[in-house]
Amino acid sequence: MEDGLMRVPGRSRLVMIVGVFLSGMIVASALTWQLDMWPRANAAANPYACGHVTVAGTSWLGGQGVDVHSNGEFQTKGTSCAFDNKAVFNLNANPPAFGYGWQCFELVNRLYAARGWFPRLWLGAEANDAAKWLYVHAQRGDYAGLTGHANGSGYKPVPGDVVVHSNGKYGHVAVVDRIEGRTLHAVEQNNSVAGRATYAYDPVTGAVSKAGITISGYVHAAKNTGNQQPPASTPQPAPAEDVKLKINGSCTPDGGELVGVSSGFTPGGEVSIAAWHSDGRQYANLKTTAIARPDGSFPWRWPCKGDPPDTYGTRAVDLSTGRHVDAFFTITAAPQRPATTKPPAQPPTTPAQQPQPPQPQPPRQPEPPQPPPPPPAPKPIAANLVVVPHGGGRVGVAFDVGWQSGRDPVTCHFFIDGREAFTAQCGTRSSKQFSGISPGEHSFYATVSDRFGVFSDPTATIVKHVT
Repeated sequence: MEDGLMRVPGRSRLVMIVGVFLSGMIVASALTWQLDMWPRANAAANPYACGHVTVAGTSWLGGQGVDVHSNGEFQTKGTSCAFDNKAVFNLNANPPAFGYGWQCFELVNRLYAARGWFPRLWLGAEANDAAKWLYVHAQRGDYAGLTGHANGSGYKPVPGDVVVHSNGKYGHVAVVDRIEGRTLHAVEQNNSVAGRATYAYDPVTGAVSKAGITISGYVHAAKNTGNQQPPASTPQPAPAEDVKLKINGSCTPDGGELVGVSSGFTPGGEVSIAAWHSDGRQYANLKTTAIARPDGSFPWRWPCKGDPPDTYGTRAVDLSTGRHVDAFFTITAAPQRPATTKPPAQPPTTPAQQPQPPQPQPPRQPEPPQPPPPPPAPKPIAANLVVVPHGGGRVGVAFDVGWQSGRDPVTCHFFIDGREAFTAQCGTRSSKQFSGISPGEHSFYATVSDRFGVFSDPTATIVKHVT
């Protein structure tokens, strides 16, 4: 079963994009993604149509589930029927979505985000975008608040836990709905047409089994108490407010400090911070991450001493939701102190020297005012390069991408040994699996360009030994 691959075919135009989920990566950009779904009339009439609701959210998990959708003509396949080249992370969209629709992993991501159990699951370049890696990440502690339990280890699953298949290249995931005696009932996307599945369950060991399927185990969220009845005072989570950032204060290269006032960020979530000069160069001496406070703000302070006068830009990305905000501030030039100079000495005059009358000068014509130079184009950002050799000449490469709103689509460029090896349109996280690389030491770096042809600074170069 290869439904765990999170890739999307071009439907309305031929565009390749390689994206992965990111927890705290930048990413960075909260854009409104465009759904490219089959007509809703078809989805309503045809249970095999893309986006058809196979299981209503109110009919499982004690009425607190989320809608389960059909992957249409790509059911059970690694391609997605619903999106135009990009994943959608928006619980307020119509329909709500949290990943590539309608892959099996998107259902888990959307449920856990909607229930507040985990902000945003990710798999990473080393996972090859495979759903079966969800269990591996959880078991080794990569997700804060999620735990992996081996199948048959004695752990007893609760509604909302994830059953992880390890079959095939990508695996599969399903969500526990309820347990009745020796039968575990689950819901799933991109597998069964009905959107439901059953497993044989051993109430003594907690093990589940299904003919022809290998089960790695369960993934459990610490915030999932197993009680699916929500508190009466909070029937549904409120829509997330916009993230905000305002820079206060003034300073010069001689000293002073600017302070950011922010709101709307996910409490306890990671915030990615970037800054750039007016000419688009990325600012280097910067702490690039922060943790949001319980009130939704995060610490942002800028000591100005030593920085040249300029107008700077800064971007803060809420990595839990992908929302972002840009703000700008100016470091003004230090005032010039008047220099104290002595008047020049007059040469002694002699009787032979007679002062000459001043010669009339033609009136000076005022010079026309020069137009101000155009503001420099903001560069996109390529950062946080990760290179993971897999053996056999295969190497996974991924990096974070950021750009100013209105300058997309952007194109990611991967370089191996100084030569461009792959180019494709991309989103806030770009990754590529390379194969056929010769054994030995190889260098890797990446850049990104926006639709106006403005290139980012290259990422740091990473050298890896390929076997």
